[in-house]
Amino acid sequence: MNLKDGVQFEGIHAATLYAIAKAEEIMGPILRSKVPAREPTITALRDGQHMATSLHYVGLAVDLRSHDLTEAEIVTVTATLRKALGSSYDVVMEATGANAHFHIEVSDQWLAANGDPRKKGVS
Repeated sequence: MNLKDGVQFEGIHAATLYAIAKAEEIMGPILRSKVPAREPTITALRDGQHMATSLHYVGLAVDLRSHDLTEAEIVTVTATLRKALGSSYDVVMEATGANAHFHIEVSDQWLAANGDPRKKGVS
């Protein structure tokens, strides 16, 4: 797994690390089979510009590069990630063109069970 320059890995929640591990497990073999071989790349964690209420800022979201994948591979990876991560996570494609990427974050269900650190008084 590669990190785009400037990605801040500090303060990432274990739930996000789990999602990253699953993404590597699913995307890695596809990307490494290409010529030239590629690695999955994290493009944002707690860094970057996101909505003010984004789960990125509390370490509960990750963005992963998708432009090294074909449209068919994107569909397959999205479906496989959703199945592997289950209802505790949301997996969506965001943006279009060169800015397109996978966005993975914990779901509202996960936040209800574990607490939402964006709300006051929740650690």
